[in-house]
Amino acid sequence: MLTGYRLVSEGSVVDLISPAQSARFTRDYRVKRLTTAGLKGSLLILGKGYTGEGLASHLQQDEDWSVTCTVRSTRAGLQKDPHLLPCSFQESVAPGQDVKRALQESSHILSTIPPAEGSASDPVLASLWAELQEWGKRSTAKWLGYLSSTSVYGDWGGAWVDERSELRATHPSSRGHRRWLTEQAWAALHGQHGLPVHIFRLGGIYGPGRSALDSIRQESTSLSKQRREGQLYTNRCHVYDICQVLHASMQQPRPGAVYNVVDDDPASRLAVMAYARQLLNGQASPQRLSSPQNGSDRRSTEEKRVANALIKEELGVTLQYPTYTEGLQAIAAGDTRLFKAGL
Repeated sequence: MLTGYRLVSEGSVVDLISPAQSARFTRDYRVKRLTTAGLKGSLLILGKGYTGEGLASHLQQDEDWSVTCTVRSTRAGLQKDPHLLPCSFQESVAPGQDVKRALQESSHILSTIPPAEGSASDPVLASLWAELQEWGKRSTAKWLGYLSSTSVYGDWGGAWVDERSELRATHPSSRGHRRWLTEQAWAALHGQHGLPVHIFRLGGIYGPGRSALDSIRQESTSLSKQRREGQLYTNRCHVYDICQVLHASMQQPRPGAVYNVVDDDPASRLAVMAYARQLLNGQASPQRLSSPQNGSDRRSTEEKRVANALIKEELGVTLQYPTYTEGLQAIAAGDTRLFKAGL
């Protein structure tokens, strides 16, 4: 059991946030129902966001899936959508009956919601711990996924890591450490309560509307991106391939599994940005640049190359975009396949 986590008896909730923190970490969501016909599976996505929207669109191509998503209630225009239902993820306030009903009626559940900023608490577990345990007792409960991050590996000095590697994100204030603690809380649902939990450690997510091409067009460089400029290696994955991995896992569950979800090339951000600029400048045959080979300008203390063999060998996934070059070329050519439905 994790220090600081109070797992209460069945029928109650798990206390993951102190009362003093509660006000800071309140998150309000609404539920958006996206339905298709059939009985292959019913998926509840907690936190639609970018990846959740992509997965919902990906599964809508299969008419045998029904998909329900939760969406932040503060997003503009949602109040006008008749399919939105209120839901609140916060300590001591129970989610609405519509959300609880959607959860119990789902065969598959995915949480994309990260830990609260500055804390290792998980808003979903804080709000739905008892409901998830109840869901796990149902014969229809097939698969429960949690989107984590490769940041849990911490610093490996540029060495390769896989799912068996030691998790070195040990600094209490780091995002990787908070992710690690949250992973443990989700894993406890499997280890202590038998729920079919699957954890996916994602690299940087990119795709249509969210890529190096967009950063250059918008002349936007966040502080986190600036910090990554000095890294020798950055691990990433196109959103389409993330959705492929999630779908493949849903079709062949292995409760307790952990998967790295990255592409084949942990290239430096500098190399990716340089390639994107060539594409935007209209060069017919952009040249791949080599990543820096020394750390003289290194500003990050976390260097690692994350391996992806397991998603290929166990789940049979063939990456549509094995490196950033294929991914950026497709985006530059207008490929928006997962985001045409206007979810």
